[in-house]
Amino acid sequence: MKYYLDAIVVVEGKEDVSYLSSFIESEYVVTNGYELPQKEIEYLNAALKYKRIIVLVDPDKAGRNIEEKLKSKLQKATYLNVEINKCNRGLKNGIAECAQDEIISIVKPFFTDKNIKKSEVLREKSLKITLSNKQLRQYIASKFHLGKCNNKTLFKRLETLQITEQQLCEAIKEYKDGN
Repeated sequence: MKYYLDAIVVVEGKEDVSYLSSFIESEYVVTNGYELPQKEIEYLNAALKYKRIIVLVDPDKAGRNIEEKLKSKLQKATYLNVEINKCNRGLKNGIAECAQDEIISIVKPFFTDKNIKKSEVLREKSLKITLSNKQLRQYIASKFHLGKCNNKTLFKRLETLQITEQQLCEAIKEYKDGN
């Protein structure tokens, strides 16, 4: 069974995303170490108007250090902790090593029924509008403070911030007029 979490989950690495997304459908942001780039922080702070931000880092010393640094930049985020003795397979103690039951038990209060999102039109249009031009994609990401994005992530983040099709088309026109 897959659970739906109408939130953005901040984790340490791609392994965490791979593991969690196997049973929790959500948007994920990866820290890739001790600090998120400033552009990602800007996106997350903007997204707080529309979605809950859940920080779920490894229950080890490095994870706690990451959490402390993020607390000063993302004060309104929700910080969840797992017990280290329930998250260890092999030599690692991390989110990707936690039992699904442990993760589900701490995230369960935030699960929602999967619903139709408000900007479904943009999602449908995103199938037709591809921003394969890297410079255009970077322009759009910068304009709307989305952080570094591939095409799929860009549309997810535009949707999170409730950017309309009209706003997107205007931004594309601005880019084309400037080039």
